[in-house]
Amino acid sequence: MAANVLKTLRDLRVLVVHPHDQEGEILIRQLDRIGCQIEALWPLPDPLPAMADVIFITIQEDALDDLRRVCSDDGPLKPTLIALVSYEAPTVLQAVIDINFDAVITRPIRSFGVMANLVTARQVWLREKAQREKAHKLQRKMMSINKINQAKSMLMDTLNISEKEAYKLIRDRAMSKRVTTEEMAVSIINANELLQSLQKSD
Repeated sequence: MAANVLKTLRDLRVLVVHPHDQEGEILIRQLDRIGCQIEALWPLPDPLPAMADVIFITIQEDALDDLRRVCSDDGPLKPTLIALVSYEAPTVLQAVIDINFDAVITRPIRSFGVMANLVTARQVWLREKAQREKAHKLQRKMMSINKINQAKSMLMDTLNISEKEAYKLIRDRAMSKRVTTEEMAVSIINANELLQSLQKSD
């Protein structure tokens, strides 16, 4: 995975959230040497730009609440986040943990270590991305199984057939309609709910 990360560094869109000072210039110059596509902003934008792959964020102890709000973990996977910290105060470190930064660089910023932290952070981010995709795939599979089981139960009750026969009926109908077994199961569930609704209205 590390080799793949190294190959893609030049394709990264990097946002540097840091005051326009000498330290910020050091970081930008080093990222430019690596070949990243760089944009610099200050202060922290709200919301975070959706197009950024990596965001270096300067952490200010008096703005931790704003940082937590902007970098909320709700919703889709955030870009790779790298914290820039001046000192290891407990409140700052807790914010780093809460926001789930992928790497931390201590200030004053030096050229040495920027690339190593960038590569490490991307590896961490890619692993999390893969885990989320795996979890989502498993969740979709479980939802599909639940729908098929629900449809089977309806057919078993309505037609007085076995579970095996109910599944075969769903599978055969799906093949004839050129849809998935899940889609056919959903159609059966919807049709059954509509029938029950009509019967109640009568």
